Amino acid sequence: PTLLYLGAMSWQPNAKAAEFLAREVLPAVRQRFPNARLQLVGRNPGADVLALGQLPGVEVAANVPDVGVYLAQATLLAVPLDSGGGTRLKILEAFAAGLPVVSTPIGCEGIDATDGKHLWIAPRESFADTICDALAQPEASRCLAENARQLAWDRYDWSSIGREACAAVRSLSTLARHEPSSGEPGGVSPRTSGVSQQRPG
Repeated sequence: PTLLYLGAMSWQPNAKAAEFLAREVLPAVRQRFPNARLQLVGRNPGADVLALGQLPGVEVAANVPDVGVYLAQATLLAVPLDSGGGTRLKILEAFAAGLPVVSTPIGCEGIDATDGKHLWIAPRESFADTICDALAQPEASRCLAENARQLAWDRYDWSSIGREACAAVRSLSTLARHEPSSGEPGGVSPRTSGVSQQRPG
């Protein structure tokens, strides 16, 4: 089994997540799956991340031209982030690729996904155990991956986002046509429109 982590390794939360996977998670997983390996794939890894490639079962791939190759080869994506923000594109890429995902709660913040239906969510204390459970249940992993792929298509594909954006613009346009202007009888002047026009103090 191949665990995958994607990210810009020059960003400290990604570097810390990579080190956690290499030094703590992979050794625990290899107790149950001795041939398990970890691929750390991302841009601009520092010396500390590159050094992780010397650990048993760990490979560091820097500045690769296409992460799709690694998504296709991996068994699951592991996202043990414990800080930071961002768009979590790595998880959406895995969803779209049909790759099972194990993430911390912070790692999947902002994605409308359900634990046990689209991915597995686990705190760092039980992260390795959750990965082992996922590897031991390949059929369940496939079901979650299919659910996640459908979610990515329905909610996060560009065509879906485009439809939602167009619907929002049409809604605002309709609202604007039906609202009275400030110069019409019964209109509200922006100067007297209440709290919505006030700047935060």
